[in-house]
Amino acid sequence: AGRVSGGEKPGRPAAGGVIGGPRRVGHGLTRPLNRRHSAVMQMHSVQANPTLHAGVVAVTARSARSFARHTHDQFGIGLVDAGAQVSASGRGPVEVGAGDLITVNPGEVHDGRALDDRGRAWRMLYFDPQTMAGLTGQSGEFAYPFLRKPGLADSFRRLFHSLSEGSSGLLAEIELVTLCHALDDHPRRVLPP
Repeated sequence: AGRVSGGEKPGRPAAGGVIGGPRRVGHGLTRPLNRRHSAVMQMHSVQANPTLHAGVVAVTARSARSFARHTHDQFGIGLVDAGAQVSASGRGPVEVGAGDLITVNPGEVHDGRALDDRGRAWRMLYFDPQTMAGLTGQSGEFAYPFLRKPGLADSFRRLFHSLSEGSSGLLAEIELVTLCHALDDHPRRVLPP
């Protein structure tokens, strides 16, 4: 029956039915270990919003849940704002914490779980493949599942704010070009035509 919300692969509904969000699969932390952890264990919020730039969706998430293997049809670039997580990506194992940028390629199978019961918070920008190619002038995939480079987190924060908070279109375009140029310093796997 076609696509699930957000261009995800059919099979399971998206968490909260949001665009680009991970699918809810029932493998998350559902029962607290004790009363003290109750509020933390139940923490889960995923919100997606269109942005000023066509072909780009902004997602804000905070969760202690684990997400089973899933894919997205878009490129994703995100920032871990708080906490830490481990995941298996199509490019190898990943352990990231606050300040790290994370990436996902279209169709890449990945999962994710918080490193502890406090969960983690992150923001993602999902780019349609045509939009990403137009912005970077390249076709290909991100070679690395995460990036640690001074300045990238700040660049992402400015871009996310510009695109999602209704800043001027010109400011958003400048921040988008700035981040794409910063990402150009990291190799991309070129796909065959």
